[in-house]
Amino acid sequence: MHKKAAEKLFLTQSALSHQLKELESRLGTQIFYRVNNQLVFTTSGKELRDASKEILERLKQAESTIQEISQDHMKNYIHGYSQKETI
Repeated sequence: MHKKAAEKLFLTQSALSHQLKELESRLGTQIFYRVNNQLVFTTSGKELRDASKEILERLKQAESTIQEISQDHMKNYIHGYSQKETI
């Protein structure tokens, strides 16, 4: 049913099925229709998918910003001390 998704997530199909059912139970709504052995998003599922994309994009931005901050911090690192500690 969702073999490719399970492989991408490094899960068994059984584990993924269980997690999807658990998510639907927690949300109190169906997020997929199961049609001809395929998963099709419900309206709620589409909302969850879109929100997840936004969250993951924001997380990528935050990671990038944090890496830039870390690199800038290392530029100011002076023999065991930051510039702030030398003042």
